[in-house]
Amino acid sequence: MKTCPSCGHSIIPPAANSNGAGQGVCDRCDFPWQQAEQLLRTLGNDSLGTEVAGRNRPSIEYQNASEVIAINDVTLVGREPTPLDGVETHAIRHRELQPLHAAILRDPSGCVWAFQLTSEATVFVDGRPCTAGQLRPGIVLQLGPLAWRLDHSTDRLHPVRPIAGFDLGIDAEVPGRLCRSEVTLCHGEMTAVVGPSGCGKSTLLETIRDGSGLKSEIDVTGRVYFVPQKDLVHGDLRLGDALETIGQIYGREVLPYEIDEALDAVGLPIEAKERFPHQLSGGQLRRFRIAGALLSGAGVIVLDEPDSGLDHQTADEIISLLRSLSVCGATIVAVTHHRHVLEQFDRIVQMGTNPSGGQIVSTENQSDAPSLKLPPDDHWESTKGLRRFRILLRRDRQKLTSPRLTRFAIGKYALPQLAIGLLLVPILFAIAVAISVPTDPDRDVADGLYGSILPIARLGFMAVISVIWMSASASHLAITRDRELIDYERSHGISIGAMLLSKALTLGIASIVQTLVFFVLLDAIRYRYLDLSYFIDERFSQLGGVALCLVTVSIAATMLGLLISVLAGRTPLLAAAMLPVVMMIQILFSVPFAVSNPDGYEPLADYARLSIATDEETADTEDDDAFAWEDEAEPRPLWATSLISYATLSRYGDMWLRSFAVSPEPPQNTLADNEDIALTVPWRSATVLLGVSFGCFVMAITTLKMQSTRLGRSRPLPRLATTAILLIGLMTGMPEGRLLWGDEQPAAPNVKIEIPIVDGRYDTNAIVQAFGGRSEPTPHLRELDGQDRLGLVALELVGKIKFSLSDEMLKIELVKTPKWELMRQLAPPRLVGRDDAIGKDDVIVFVHGLEGGATTFASAQKELDRRGIAWMRFEYPNDGPPDEIGKLLAQQLDDFTSDSPNTRLHLVAHSLGGLVSLAAINHDDLPAGAIANVFTLGTPFGGSTLASFHDELELFDVLFRLATVTRGALNTVADGQGEAARALRPGSDFLLELLRQPRPEGIPFHIAAGTKSFLTDQRRQQLSKSLPQELQRLRIDPNYAERIEKLLQADELDDGAGDGAVSIASATMLPNPQTQIEFPLTHLGLVSDLEPLRWVLKTAGLDQEVPQPSP
Repeated sequence: MKTCPSCGHSIIPPAANSNGAGQGVCDRCDFPWQQAEQLLRTLGNDSLGTEVAGRNRPSIEYQNASEVIAINDVTLVGREPTPLDGVETHAIRHRELQPLHAAILRDPSGCVWAFQLTSEATVFVDGRPCTAGQLRPGIVLQLGPLAWRLDHSTDRLHPVRPIAGFDLGIDAEVPGRLCRSEVTLCHGEMTAVVGPSGCGKSTLLETIRDGSGLKSEIDVTGRVYFVPQKDLVHGDLRLGDALETIGQIYGREVLPYEIDEALDAVGLPIEAKERFPHQLSGGQLRRFRIAGALLSGAGVIVLDEPDSGLDHQTADEIISLLRSLSVCGATIVAVTHHRHVLEQFDRIVQMGTNPSGGQIVSTENQSDAPSLKLPPDDHWESTKGLRRFRILLRRDRQKLTSPRLTRFAIGKYALPQLAIGLLLVPILFAIAVAISVPTDPDRDVADGLYGSILPIARLGFMAVISVIWMSASASHLAITRDRELIDYERSHGISIGAMLLSKALTLGIASIVQTLVFFVLLDAIRYRYLDLSYFIDERFSQLGGVALCLVTVSIAATMLGLLISVLAGRTPLLAAAMLPVVMMIQILFSVPFAVSNPDGYEPLADYARLSIATDEETADTEDDDAFAWEDEAEPRPLWATSLISYATLSRYGDMWLRSFAVSPEPPQNTLADNEDIALTVPWRSATVLLGVSFGCFVMAITTLKMQSTRLGRSRPLPRLATTAILLIGLMTGMPEGRLLWGDEQPAAPNVKIEIPIVDGRYDTNAIVQAFGGRSEPTPHLRELDGQDRLGLVALELVGKIKFSLSDEMLKIELVKTPKWELMRQLAPPRLVGRDDAIGKDDVIVFVHGLEGGATTFASAQKELDRRGIAWMRFEYPNDGPPDEIGKLLAQQLDDFTSDSPNTRLHLVAHSLGGLVSLAAINHDDLPAGAIANVFTLGTPFGGSTLASFHDELELFDVLFRLATVTRGALNTVADGQGEAARALRPGSDFLLELLRQPRPEGIPFHIAAGTKSFLTDQRRQQLSKSLPQELQRLRIDPNYAERIEKLLQADELDDGAGDGAVSIASATMLPNPQTQIEFPLTHLGLVSDLEPLRWVLKTAGLDQEVPQPSP
């Protein structure tokens, strides 16, 4: 009895088969063994063997791109195949192939089989060694190091490319979503991630996609292809163009036949490359996205539920496609809920849930597939810089010009969607504007441009509004409509700046063409056909100026639309609602609506009234109108209306068009300076419009970058941080003559700051001193880069500063206002709960710490209310100098004791509040005997290492709040200028002087310290090991990286030696305390947990429980 070489089943000889059915075919797998044995006997072999010639599969080589094997009834493949009558031979000159290596035959039912011809020949079907195996469409056949894929017509074997896969060591953790998860993924293997919903499967894949969850230093840009669960595709881009773009972004020049091969490999017809995504089914879209992964050549392919929503057969086909990619060397990671496909995976990662988030429960290797040698990735090259930008620009152009309007198709020709924007929209606007503006032909002819030309002004204004509306409408959904797609494509290595610049250029060019079409049609309809009044007189030379004006307005409106689209985030409905609001502002706060005067119109005269006049101009106007009758006085717009008009595009476009009505040779009854106006207004308007365009573009990029997230590890601070620090510092110290509306303040003399620049860096202590702050004895150097220069220019443009810059010196002139005067008005110190505490015997006074506030002692206040104990809370600018804050606390307590002299005060201070309290009791304003006890909770009497990073942490918090539109984003302006953080640094002059001062007698101090850090020892060791590589990968400055590494070794972060912010040694450094205690709590736990409060009440003799009412 023989054994089937394909499945190992016993073969029944033909004589033993009583009914004669199935003769020569295995009754389990249908392998045509009799046909194969006849071929072997013809070649001189006795029978089929069942022994596999080797299990070590070599790496796939791609050096036979032209070796397409045509499949007939029988095809012999080898180094020197023997020619036979009626048998096709295919010779491949490769040293690792046998002269007669394998045979490919087609059985009577049409199935294709491959089997080895000698025992030394190696044959791998779908990555697994075998003697014989069936070839299905898409399956990879490997003979030695050469491999082919069977097309879906089963007529040809096409050579496949090797994929430079690589091993991935994963060590991911996302607080609240994914616990620390470690696993190693091998190249050439398929790994399935399974588990219940909510166990962190998608989060784990996201950390692989952005590289934050990887152990080793691997640049994933262009090497990891992520396929999300949602079908994110460009709906207005043909599939062929999309596939070509994907290949080019990943650094490959994709040839047309490669697109055909990729589509055939995933089971899509060649004609699909001319289709749009909406013309495909769900399963076909999945195949298309896998075709993109195939053309990208990425070494790692990450898929989030590629088989979701598909039937079992289609899901099997999708997983089979992924199997073929892993055979070619790719690392495949996929989340799946289909249990029946798990047998095709090499490894299964089981995930589960716990209260802290998802985690990996187990891993199972269920395949004994041979190991694959890692191919060299020398051929991999990322596409960067100008080349990638050209690719994006080409794609955006294709999206606009693609013939997607199939409803208007004539035969196989369809109109591009750009036709609506470039033809239909400007035609409708031109007709509406041409016939809607009223006119008086007799007066136009009689008065020309120097009489009542209000219709011309209205025509220009309507033309400007139309251009703004058309251009902004074309771009206000450009980002928000594709926001998810934009975030996804960042995994392809596409930067936000390149993407936004590409869209801006494409939409800008389209808006220019659209505006020119509108202008030509308006001229033809209004002036040539209807013969009505126009922007200009009969001089043909002015037409170019009018066109330039409208084109400049269209560019600014396009950038404004892009900014609207970015601000709307992922909500297209919000962008659609914002556009009409913006257009209403353009219309309502403009000259025709605010100050138009049909009876006394002169070119540009209305804009003189729609301007913010100086004090001298206002005084002159009041003198001129003093003796005028009330009905003769010329009304002026509201001050707010004039101010808002400066922020509208319609102001500058309309003013530019009106300047054409001012002739260089005016009659004597016109303004004497008309010639200057006609020359300066266009240049001024053009400068403002182009400045608005650039500003909107910069704001759009900044907003997009601030809204981007990275799961596994925090993003490094952007370069914007340096500029923001300088801007916040300057703006905080430069209030105008009026700090608050209606409060007159005396003018302060100008302050001049001279800051030396050495090797491109400057000392920020000079700025701190100019603002009245306390500077450090050692220089605090910061690099003066392009962002700082841009910030200085911006502040000079708005009239805040004047500056000059050279290689050796930066000179800044500003108006100085005392810092504490500003903070007393913006955040006045006060005792909250003062009125309720007057007359009580004992009162607890809470003093919060750095970055604390109203919620710091919320749980303690609730407990005191339950016990019936009175309390007050001292609120103050917590980032100012602690000694001055202590003076303010002493003054507040002095005012209270004057109203309630018999009340005993018990200060309970957290963190920085302990230093403030110590400074307060040493102040002369505090009356003797007013303080009964002082309790400090985690107060850094010896300083804290974390204080050195306070500026970065606070600035990042402000930027994050601004990006997420969180209330209180700018509260830091009222918090001082970082004096507290500098005072908290170990060894600062403030701490040394404070501890040297003698404390008043009779005031006992009670000290509490926390011993629990938010970092466990295991997590701290992990960070210490992985952080240097991460900092090097992110190109962090070496000096700054060294500071961060030292921070991880600080006692403040050591569990058992600190509370996460203050070390035990620092918290207990105050000499001669009456009581000292330690709690196993974190820094915040000292105020949120009730155990420290119970210790306070017991020590102060206030621990009597209030009897609870019986139920």
